Amino acid sequence: MFGLCVCIFVWGVDWIGFVMRRVVSVVFLVGVCSYALVWVLWNSSVRVRVVNVRVKPDISWNVPVKPDISWNVRVKPDISWNVPATPAPPSRVHHVGIQNAYYINLQHREDRRRQIEQTLGDAFIPFERFDGVNARLDENKHLIAHCFDATICPGQVGCQLSHMRVLDAAMARGVEHIAVFEDDFVFQGHVNLSMVQSAIQETMSSVPYWDVIVLSLNILSETVWKNVSIAFSDVFRVHVSQVHEAQTTGGYIARRSIMPAMYAAFAECNVTADYVTAIDQCWKPLQHRFVWVGFEPQPGTQMKSFSDIEQRDVNYQLHLQ
Repeated sequence: MFGLCVCIFVWGVDWIGFVMRRVVSVVFLVGVCSYALVWVLWNSSVRVRVVNVRVKPDISWNVPVKPDISWNVRVKPDISWNVPATPAPPSRVHHVGIQNAYYINLQHREDRRRQIEQTLGDAFIPFERFDGVNARLDENKHLIAHCFDATICPGQVGCQLSHMRVLDAAMARGVEHIAVFEDDFVFQGHVNLSMVQSAIQETMSSVPYWDVIVLSLNILSETVWKNVSIAFSDVFRVHVSQVHEAQTTGGYIARRSIMPAMYAAFAECNVTADYVTAIDQCWKPLQHRFVWVGFEPQPGTQMKSFSDIEQRDVNYQLHLQ
């Protein structure tokens, strides 16, 4: 009986061992197959991802592809794309602020021409040269037949006709406004030239009912609006004012609303009568009928130079306090 029990025990142990070996073999086989399957699938997915990635263009290639600006990312655009070899001159570039400007220049004043074009170009003001009227030329002698003198009067007549013809050209073109500069105009030291256009646009928006914006006149009377200031540089703001009386015509912006009245005032001005009667005196009544906007201090002045009107070196002192 004891021997039978021993035999049964040995047989049971041997059977269990047999089963365990088979189980281990199956588990090992399943593990190997699973690993092989996972390896195959993983490598297949990597290849699929690589293929998918290569479908998207490699933007590192040196190809001028226009960026997708629909992405909600504030990226500074690459302005080197589609840039002409020779940039357009400032006088042909569209801007806010002053969009139409003439500077008056006599043909023989090349010195002033170079200076004013540099000034307006640095301020990004689109400009055109306007050939000033030289009443001293022989073909214009009839214009000064009744002049009070032969020194200053011809210059006053030329100034009058030049400003009239500028306004006439602007009205014929139907522009909304025209900036008029005499060729001795310069911006003052407190002005950042790159901010001039934005400052002018801010002024137009802050005082939408303006008729004239004064850039360089001799202001004799004004009301300063302390609650309105304009930035002409990063560190300097100027107050806006309403001009009641101003003279000289160095730099101003005239709106279409005042052009006919200003032209008429110049045309009716008898500048041949005497030294005092000049266009900057004849337009003073308009400073009470229309809104003339100025700055305190002014952004512009007239440089010291030889004046063809006065026939001497002049240095205009503006009211800048």
